[in-house]
Amino acid sequence: MKIQFISAMLVLLTLVSFGQHSNETHKIDNLSWLCKTWERTNVKTGQRAYETWRREGDSLKGVGVTLQGSDTVFIEELSIAVRNDDLYYGAVVGHNPGPVYFKIDITGAGSFKSSNPKHDFPKEIMYELNDKDLTVIIVGDGKKALFKFRVVD
Repeated sequence: MKIQFISAMLVLLTLVSFGQHSNETHKIDNLSWLCKTWERTNVKTGQRAYETWRREGDSLKGVGVTLQGSDTVFIEELSIAVRNDDLYYGAVVGHNPGPVYFKIDITGAGSFKSSNPKHDFPKEIMYELNDKDLTVIIVGDGKKALFKFRVVD
């Protein structure tokens, strides 16, 4: 009887794990349009900037970099992952002591909005895809920044 109970529990745990894995995969699949290299089109003269995203298991990993000539003047590590059954956008930048997470509130076909009202700036990050163009808007505390990208072919 004990062996049957243990076997049944193992099967149940496997099914529950598979269900969670499938749900996480589905949430990430909705953002697979982001997995490309994007070149920023509205940079300062003499600069080049890129954001590159790739799929890594049940999450998306990204890196943003700004170059001035051959010098790297800004770099950030980005991620989108499921935590506690919700999607989160994460950013690691040099001036923060650790990662900052923004809960993804809205997802649509080619767009999402994430927010963290406790963070100083930004408080909201919005991504919107329009054909081969990507617009990223960050807002908070009366400030707003707009980043325009074009997919690199």
